Amino acid sequence: MQASVIRGIFPVCALVFLFSCGIEDYIYLDPIPASNVSHTSGNTLVQVTIPPTPAVYFTHYVIFYRIYVSEVPLTSEITDLGTVSTVNNSTLTSNYNTLRPYADETNTISASQVGTVFNNLLYSELAVSGGNLQTLLGPSGTSRSLAIDFSDSAAYDIPYLTINGGLPYQLRRTWTVRGFSPPSGAPSAFTPLPSGTGYDFTRSQDLCYVNSINNWDISVKSGTDWGSGTGQYAYVSLYIAARGIDGNFNSIYSRPTFLGVLRLPD
Repeated sequence: MQASVIRGIFPVCALVFLFSCGIEDYIYLDPIPASNVSHTSGNTLVQVTIPPTPAVYFTHYVIFYRIYVSEVPLTSEITDLGTVSTVNNSTLTSNYNTLRPYADETNTISASQVGTVFNNLLYSELAVSGGNLQTLLGPSGTSRSLAIDFSDSAAYDIPYLTINGGLPYQLRRTWTVRGFSPPSGAPSAFTPLPSGTGYDFTRSQDLCYVNSINNWDISVKSGTDWGSGTGQYAYVSLYIAARGIDGNFNSIYSRPTFLGVLRLPD
């Protein structure tokens, strides 16, 4: 992975003139190719090959997530519009359609827009327990294998993440995109989940019966009482993007790569 500086077609000797006129460099961070993402075990495990990432403008990868509740128990891969719509959560479908142009490998996007778009859609940044995900996904001279496992047979019976098949890190929820304020109308503080689950990802039954006003990284289905009954399932939409810092110390992003929608164990 490389960070490129685009200055147009002018010769090098003209750079002093360009800078004197106030024309700024455009920093481009390479995204992770969609071909580097693979799924096994249906919709409970995603594996990503992360290319070498030198520390030139790049600081780390960030994984954006949001949880969506549905009454439909799906077991197959959820990786495109056709399969996303089968989850039967209209907010998920709408958000996927909003993000699709940004994740499209044929599109050119502004590096400054990505964080704003995810924040406005109430996505948050994935975190881990027992480690710092920014460090784990920071610069590296070699490629790495990232795995996110939501299966029932996951290590320690909890959703987790590994790098190069090493120590499993328990997944943790956060409450916003780093560097952004909560969107208008969002709560000022994150409310812990019931039953002592705190900020952890656990099982569908722990995440479905919550107040989405306070747990705003969870999208319940409007008009439905999710506080009682059975047969509710939690799905997690995931995207990964490179994050960096430009010459003015502003956060910039690569084009995000869609990792699919994974289903939490029941």
